[in-house]
Amino acid sequence: MITQLELGNVRLFEGTDIWKFPLTRLSAFCGTNSAGKSTILRSLLLLLQSNETSDVMSRAGQLRLSGELVDVGSYESFVSHGHFRSDVVVGITIEDSLRARHLRTLPGWKSESHEGPEPEFVTYTLNARFRFGLLKTSESSAQLGLLEAVLDDTPTRSSFTTQAYLKEASFDLSVIGHPLSWTLALKSDHLSRGAEPDYDIFIPADHFGAWGGHAVMEVPKVDAGTHVRVEATTRGILPSGLWAKAKAKRRTRNSEDDDVLTYFPLPPLIRDATIDLGLAIEGIHYLGPLRSPAKRFYLTNLDTTPRLDPTGEFLPYVLRDKYDTEIRYLPPKADEEVRAPLKRAVNEWLFYFRTGELLRETTGKSAAEIGLTSVKDVLLELTLQSFVGEAHALADSGFGYSQLLPIIVGGLIAELGETIVIEQPELHLNPSLQVRMAEFLRSLARAGKLVIVETHSEHIINALRVLAAESFTEKEEKNYSILYLDAEHGTPLLLRLEVQSDGTVPDWPRGFMGEAMHLSSRLIRAQQRRKVLGREGGR
Repeated sequence: MITQLELGNVRLFEGTDIWKFPLTRLSAFCGTNSAGKSTILRSLLLLLQSNETSDVMSRAGQLRLSGELVDVGSYESFVSHGHFRSDVVVGITIEDSLRARHLRTLPGWKSESHEGPEPEFVTYTLNARFRFGLLKTSESSAQLGLLEAVLDDTPTRSSFTTQAYLKEASFDLSVIGHPLSWTLALKSDHLSRGAEPDYDIFIPADHFGAWGGHAVMEVPKVDAGTHVRVEATTRGILPSGLWAKAKAKRRTRNSEDDDVLTYFPLPPLIRDATIDLGLAIEGIHYLGPLRSPAKRFYLTNLDTTPRLDPTGEFLPYVLRDKYDTEIRYLPPKADEEVRAPLKRAVNEWLFYFRTGELLRETTGKSAAEIGLTSVKDVLLELTLQSFVGEAHALADSGFGYSQLLPIIVGGLIAELGETIVIEQPELHLNPSLQVRMAEFLRSLARAGKLVIVETHSEHIINALRVLAAESFTEKEEKNYSILYLDAEHGTPLLLRLEVQSDGTVPDWPRGFMGEAMHLSSRLIRAQQRRKVLGREGGR
């Protein structure tokens, strides 16, 4: 599960210092407009988009600033102050578990490093920082060499690639007080047109030797012998394997094979941590601030991926393909999760959103809050139950439901440990539905999913405070955090607000979501003044 986001030199978050955003099970980003909230969330999505390898347009190590998931513009609009010669940093920290037997290759690791018998799995944390930037183009560098010398060694924009690439990725693993660090680094900061960048991986020599790498590979030692350098294969922005010369006894007798490189897997500890990191990135589900309006009919023959798109446009097809799939979820007001088909979970939560009551079945039949029917095997119709007990097309059921449904379905189909990112879940929902939205988000977090929302809703924030105060069975407040951002004088101010067990939030920023109280005070003063003026006028 992802526990922290990091940014460096990205838009408002300028400078060489790394901005850190710790996450809990349910993290709400709030604050003033243009304070960087969307930048934080979309930078996380960039890692997912850049690690996508099935897209034919993707290239190894490329920072995909524009794609189906998110579009943040050009590199100049993404890097702070448009300084195209500067690099940006995007990082995440995850917490997961590793097989304990792989830890025996850690420097200084002994079975006595932990109490009791050796467990099968051990919890660890991994911090990964990805540094991206533009590369110099090999064709133009020689031609522009004289010009750049005249311009005081300042390269022009035309001497750089149009796309940004991964320059370095550092990985810092910690398990029971034992650290292990390795680095993926670009071989050259020049890139020929049409070529893909090549990378080396730097692994601590003692860990590489404990794994047995020296016995099968010929690799150079660097950094005074503390690390080995091996050519790496990559998938997206992560290392996936090694290329190295095999030891002489493993080669064929043909002398022409002396320079042939052989493929080797990553050391098991690094491999497993990299797989976990890749799964954490791939497990990000995103719904943007503007979900697609409902259509009256959808084409039934459209094939889609089994996950929602950022706008929820493919919602009917996801329901069609997964409606009978069994999932684990927390029903409304429940403390224990249950297993049931997706259609049951969707109906329960839709009924609760619509009525504020729990679903009570008296007929033995499943509730039909939502209907999905095929019209002559050509069109797909999505209908919702109305307050008068009639089914109407989603397009006739109020715009708010078209914004609400993708959140319900997307949250329910996300797997344990995956991440759901939602921008402004409150859009087009009345205050009572916003409060129930907070309850739904809380249920996802309690079911073991990571929920990240960007919201301006006072009702959602206050509902989370109330839910923390109403919980007497556990310290639920630890599951919630509010990250408040303000952009005073163009520089972001970040405050991490902890929700206490009684629902209070210490160090509440002045004026933060206090508009309702301020308006109430103004109304009381105006009413009092009217009474005074009325008495004076009656004299």
